[in-house]
Amino acid sequence: MISDRLYRFLLSSGITFGGLGVAWILMKAIVPSKEEMLKKLPEEATSREALAAEQRRHEDFIMVLQENMRSNNPAWKVMGIDEVKERRKKRAEYQQKKESKLRDKTSNELLTE
Repeated sequence: MISDRLYRFLLSSGITFGGLGVAWILMKAIVPSKEEMLKKLPEEATSREALAAEQRRHEDFIMVLQENMRSNNPAWKVMGIDEVKERRKKRAEYQQKKESKLRDKTSNELLTE
């Protein structure tokens, strides 16, 4: 016969995997697909413009989170979207100035040679 230890192992494994299988089947049966969810929403919420605006809002949110993670400010001094856009604009301007100075320097060196 089967030892008591093996029996407990098989029983607990069967309960675990059986429970996971039932849970997965229930999830597939209950959770609607993306298309079904979009059908239930009003037409103005599913238009291309509305979906594009929501995507831009999501990208702005992620941008703000990333910028706040990079900053040295304490957690209670969180930047909003306006501050982040201004900071990125200043960073881009600084980078352009730096590149133009480097270009001018290399062109001046080539002219003097």
